[in-house]
Amino acid sequence: MRRLSNVKIFLRTGGIELILSASRRTDIPAFHWAHFMEELRSGYFEWVNPFNPRQRKLIPSGPSSIDAIVFWSKAPAPCIKDLPELVRIGYRLVFQFTLNDYPKLIEPHIPPLGKRLDMFFRLADILVPGSLVWRYDPILLTNLTPPDYHLEHFGRLSRVLEGTVRRVIISFADLYTKVRRRLKTLQKFGIVLEEQERLSEVAHGLKCIADECHMDLQLCCEPVLAAELGIQSVGCIDVNLLNELFGLSLTYAKDPGQRPECLCSKSVDIGQYNSCNHGCVYCYANP
Repeated sequence: MRRLSNVKIFLRTGGIELILSASRRTDIPAFHWAHFMEELRSGYFEWVNPFNPRQRKLIPSGPSSIDAIVFWSKAPAPCIKDLPELVRIGYRLVFQFTLNDYPKLIEPHIPPLGKRLDMFFRLADILVPGSLVWRYDPILLTNLTPPDYHLEHFGRLSRVLEGTVRRVIISFADLYTKVRRRLKTLQKFGIVLEEQERLSEVAHGLKCIADECHMDLQLCCEPVLAAELGIQSVGCIDVNLLNELFGLSLTYAKDPGQRPECLCSKSVDIGQYNSCNHGCVYCYANP
């Protein structure tokens, strides 16, 4: 039995909306699925403040207590076997599936592209149409992955995924100090950052490709670029999408825990930083 001492219980009452994010901080479907299912069956998910581990809450995990669960993953194979049952018993699921095609030096521990495409199509067969969102992000411009690289690879992936996905979200890599530090270690392999002034050119090219493949391309956390190019800027956790998919009537409340440019709706993120094993050079969640 779960011990409740020194742990606050989050009680959902009438009118309070609860969207669960699993997770921006780590890849739960890839690395922590067994623990996720254990908590789901126990009746509570445990939320831990990443900056103060003593601050904890228990989140009721039943389908009647959660409006929707938004998963984030690059390699969700471990979770696929359980998703049909979660859908059957009433969980509303949205999947943010990051599908890039980077060299191993940039994404060293990601499964081969063919395996990830297979995961993508399997998810599309399970989930409500429109609830599988393709993320082509973050876009990292280096001499190994210049603008033409992204236009070519995004185009090839778009043609493969055409008819399977409605929404594709793109964003550009945020060059935090730890990201620059990792990129500096790649200089011994001849990899260096490119100047970032071609972001507008890349975004415009990707939008044209997405339009040709009947996909709705949207920008994440790039308000200036979105306004310049006339591309819609939305939150990745989007109550409008949830309302449309599941017949809900959720109201928008901006998530105060995200950066100012983020338009995500308020959610509870149950992940933990520094627990993802993909090892991507551009990662912000691992130090």
